[in-house]
Amino acid sequence: MTTETTAQSYDWHKWFVVGVIVVLFLALVRGWKTPDMVAFMALCMVWNVGIIDTQDAISGFTNSGVLAVGVLFVVVQAVERSQIALVAAKHAFGMNTGVRFGLLRLCALCFSISGFLNNTPVVALLTPITRDWARTRGFSPSTFLIPLSYSTIFGGLLTTVGTSTNLVVMGLAEDMGLEIPGFFEIALIGFPICIVGIVF
Repeated sequence: MTTETTAQSYDWHKWFVVGVIVVLFLALVRGWKTPDMVAFMALCMVWNVGIIDTQDAISGFTNSGVLAVGVLFVVVQAVERSQIALVAAKHAFGMNTGVRFGLLRLCALCFSISGFLNNTPVVALLTPITRDWARTRGFSPSTFLIPLSYSTIFGGLLTTVGTSTNLVVMGLAEDMGLEIPGFFEIALIGFPICIVGIVF
């Protein structure tokens, strides 16, 4: 195969991948299928035409960060079924608190939990609890849901398991033979950012 032919083949690959990304984006925006199904179908498309081989296609499923995210979803599901989070949230929010004090309690709770559980399932777990509590107290749920989201993001900056991004980066660093930060090492930077963010 000549250099010119190889270049043409790679050029075709590039445009095919661009097309797949556009279709992927449209499918996610339109909600044609669930996000996991859409992503898997996109992976199958680029694999079927030979842009990536089988080893590349399945390498993401063996990444320790991805596996850790999956395990944390199972842990959060167990916490949800045990009703521990519901009881803890009701005691943390209180039934006689105002909006400001309720926001402070909410942020502190989300901040604490999401440092040790992945922030994505924490949001999924606490959103209905927070919404129901706000309605019971006569508050607008939208007043609390955005702070809930940001508080869990801030809490995720405390540990290496706090966010999916942290876990994936740790997995990539391990695969490349790089030094992996300690469990609380990123908190040296993350904790001051979290405090400023919550106060703001």
